[in-house]
Amino acid sequence: MSTMSKMSSKTRIDKADVLYLEAKAIALALHNKQYLLDENKQNPDLPVLPEHKRDPDDEFFEDIIFLASFIGCNIFEVSEHKANKHQISIFLAGRGAEARGVYDDI
Repeated sequence: MSTMSKMSSKTRIDKADVLYLEAKAIALALHNKQYLLDENKQNPDLPVLPEHKRDPDDEFFEDIIFLASFIGCNIFEVSEHKANKHQISIFLAGRGAEARGVYDDI
């Protein structure tokens, strides 16, 4: 039985679990610096959970990381930036939003 099915069939996710997962996700995304999160208003501290809740949440978070990478969302992965001659900086603004990115052929 996978972690996800163990988590959903035996444990209900409550507010403390969500806060724990959110804090882990934001901390990892900030650490890996894949995306600019400067305007993110949330930067929560990791809540203290008892071990019997923390272990399944940590396993569930590993599944979240795997699924995010599977669908091409690499926000939780460490990027190995290399010098590349074929880099294009992209900036887009409109309707009250701005986006910045770098396209490369790595």
